[in-house]
Amino acid sequence: MNHNDLSSKLAQVIEQIPKDVLYDFCCSYAQEHEELAMALVNEFWRPEKDDYRSMVQQCLMHPTPSGIRNGDGYDWGAIAVDLSQMMNLADEKVKEGSLLDAAEIARYVMTLTCAEYEVDHPYGEQYGQIWALRREGLRDVMAKAKAMLIDLLVTGEDIDDDSQRGIMKEIVAECKPFKKTHICRMDEFLEDAQAKVLSPKRYIAWLQKKVDNTRGGFFRKPYLEKMVRFLDKMDKRDEAIAAMEANKDKDDELRLLYVDMLTEWKMYDEALKVADIDNLTRAGLYDYSGKILAILDLINDRDKTIEVCKAQFKKTDRKQVYFNRLQKEMTKEEWDAFIDDTIRDADEVFVHDYDDVEAQIYMERKMYDHLVKFCMHTSYNAEENLEKYAKYMSEADQRLVAQDIIERMKRRAPECKRGDDYDHFAGWIRRLYNSSPECEKIAREVAEEILKENPNKAFRRMFERIGVM
Repeated sequence: MNHNDLSSKLAQVIEQIPKDVLYDFCCSYAQEHEELAMALVNEFWRPEKDDYRSMVQQCLMHPTPSGIRNGDGYDWGAIAVDLSQMMNLADEKVKEGSLLDAAEIARYVMTLTCAEYEVDHPYGEQYGQIWALRREGLRDVMAKAKAMLIDLLVTGEDIDDDSQRGIMKEIVAECKPFKKTHICRMDEFLEDAQAKVLSPKRYIAWLQKKVDNTRGGFFRKPYLEKMVRFLDKMDKRDEAIAAMEANKDKDDELRLLYVDMLTEWKMYDEALKVADIDNLTRAGLYDYSGKILAILDLINDRDKTIEVCKAQFKKTDRKQVYFNRLQKEMTKEEWDAFIDDTIRDADEVFVHDYDDVEAQIYMERKMYDHLVKFCMHTSYNAEENLEKYAKYMSEADQRLVAQDIIERMKRRAPECKRGDDYDHFAGWIRRLYNSSPECEKIAREVAEEILKENPNKAFRRMFERIGVM
């Protein structure tokens, strides 16, 4: 039977069926055949204009097209398009000032979609992430709904607090069953919602517990920041500062947050004190110097800038940023006096200097006889120092600096057992050999000494390959 014949007969049959019988048949058949049920709903269901729950439910009525088998019972691509239109409606409601309507739309977009998605994906624990990766459009819509709810009901102040708390408690109760959904960071949403679900006192305690029990400053920082901003919003800035003071030594990320918050509140002197730490390794790793210079820019006080930069230049192991800033701020007379003082106190100032500022000063003033002092301050880097500065140094000074390399090679020679050990060793002596004519002599002398103390063929072949023998 062709399609036209079937359509003709169907029309004749429908005309003959009493309406109540046809109604009962459609209801019964649709309950057993989901495709018919969804087709009828899509075609004839028209929710009321302000019935946002029904409007979102209608968006979810998209069965998977026949012939497409990807593990989904619904066409989530088409659903995402319709849900996106609902979020556009929510945006319009925000612009109109109908914030409760916007929150209601976002609420149903998130909660109803999560519920339907979890039912459609019963094996989420095994395949949830793989399925969700195919649903970028859906995840974007869910992220937008989540952000709008947080903005309207947690951080925003346009809806009264009682209404925010009441609505948020209902949403949290609806979301808890979908805590592990893969189409939305529900764990983040539930954490943000605690600000309205718990009393202020319990919320502060909950955040402090998170700070205490979370590992790693990067992960701890958001909880402390929420606590600080929450207290400040309640006009309890002293308590916020006390909280940061109590937590600053637990991790550098928390200390840097302390600096940032004090800076934001224009408490510049206090921020400088918190940023002035004694642990030089941490100071360089976490760029405390960048924080200090940014604060000085905000203060915009030349004398204060010079005072702070001088103090930091003397104590830090990353001196270049302060050296450059002082040169920019000082007059020529001030700069010359500063350099004179720095040279005079070099043994104290350059105990730590990973930027080789001391060498820069000696080179600019052509004080080549002082380079040996720099090399003694940075003896851990003797090979590189000789490569850069040997040609400016006397032969006696070159031998004095090379002594660190020689002692290290003699100490490590008996430990050479594998190829890698000899490769490291070869690197040291090659750099020494290539630094200057005097260093070439030193390299030959030390090679002979090592062979006398460690007479093995591996050393001889290595030295011959390098050219020192």
